[in-house]
Amino acid sequence: MSEKGWLYLPMIGITPQPRRGDITYPSPQRQLRVARANGSLSPAGAAYAAPYGAGKHKLNQCKCTYASFYPPLPMTYIFFSVDARIVGVPTLVGFSITASRGHSRTFSIDNPMATDIPSNNDYRVRSLLPDDAPGVVACVRQVYGDSYVHPEFYDAAAIVRLNESQQLVSAVALDPTGAVVGQYALERPDMRPIAETGVAVVLPEHRHHQLMERMREVLEQVAARLELIGLYGHAVTNHTFSQHVDERFHEEPCAVSLGWSPRTFHNLAEPLPQRMTDLLYFKYLRKPEPVTVHLPEHHAEQCLRIYEEIGVRVIAGKPAPTIGPGQITVDVRRDLGRAVLRVQTVGENSSETIVSLTDDFAGNRTEVIFLELPLAQPGTPALCRTAERLGYFFSGLGPSFAADGDALRLQKLNVPLNPSLILAESQHARDLLAYVIEERNRTDFQSVPACIRA
Repeated sequence: MSEKGWLYLPMIGITPQPRRGDITYPSPQRQLRVARANGSLSPAGAAYAAPYGAGKHKLNQCKCTYASFYPPLPMTYIFFSVDARIVGVPTLVGFSITASRGHSRTFSIDNPMATDIPSNNDYRVRSLLPDDAPGVVACVRQVYGDSYVHPEFYDAAAIVRLNESQQLVSAVALDPTGAVVGQYALERPDMRPIAETGVAVVLPEHRHHQLMERMREVLEQVAARLELIGLYGHAVTNHTFSQHVDERFHEEPCAVSLGWSPRTFHNLAEPLPQRMTDLLYFKYLRKPEPVTVHLPEHHAEQCLRIYEEIGVRVIAGKPAPTIGPGQITVDVRRDLGRAVLRVQTVGENSSETIVSLTDDFAGNRTEVIFLELPLAQPGTPALCRTAERLGYFFSGLGPSFAADGDALRLQKLNVPLNPSLILAESQHARDLLAYVIEERNRTDFQSVPACIRA
């Protein structure tokens, strides 16, 4: 005997956007609610299902069909068959439905018949203790395999050491047995007054209990004790769940990083169709002081709009000549095909240095280059115009990203990228994305170096 049903996910436009829905069985008493559809599904793919939290029960192979009803509102259905005895298992937390066409997407589905699942109050959330570190490593390995971009999270001793130095501030979630089932962290490698939120991991069988939100609350409490002025995070754009989390904690999008991550990262079953674009979110933890900045005239309106969203009053800086040598630091991640140039001091030789570095990175197949310019320095507007002649384009702002204040973020993309595949949830994020794409077009984004095309 088996139960059959359809998973219905409405989609908008060309790019799928999952929404909450129902899996409805022929008999009304068999109904599973979609708790979170964290991903998207391409048409005409293959699909399979796996239960979690119920031991070694097996499900029949799933089949995926696709139907378009009223364009541009296509709808995707996953048809699947489930052994009725499995649905009735009280320890079954839910099903993980994975669909694949080019790359995989997973949808988590709750089992309302479950009875032996811990409630939200059965979990403990607190700051990391040294004995928790091996459990954090186990969580990262279970969720990401051996491909996570932060190698320190495979080393329990390194996790403890970084937390002791406060370069890393970790919160953990513990199940009723005391086992680590999730972790979330603030990253402060340079001990700046801002921290990046990230390394957010919750084991699949313990999701849907607001553990991420509870760990984030712990981190914000610790950040306040450390007297940090702000938090920022990178939200992916192949789905909008991480954007929802950032916005729930009152963060605002300040920059768009086109192609921030490579097509293959973490433990993706299949490569993405293009490099991953991230949205940079930021929030102040206390009321910010007014800032004096030197904005490029042609980007002033967009920058002021971002400043208004994050609650900062702007004072226009007075022009001044650029004298003396410049200073630029370079952060290269060849495994990610990415370089970040940070101008510490705008000097007489800064333009020449950026030209040289840009040529070097084009020659070694670096796919994306980010350039951060200090807005507190009067030479930034002229340096911005020089960079744009090299193919760099506006990316956004980095509040407190520079040693002396905020940074203007530019970037140069050396590979093709289709903006229609980028999902942005809020209107502010969509407006910012549209501006960045417009600026990319203006600075001739199609001029890809021959070494990359080869």
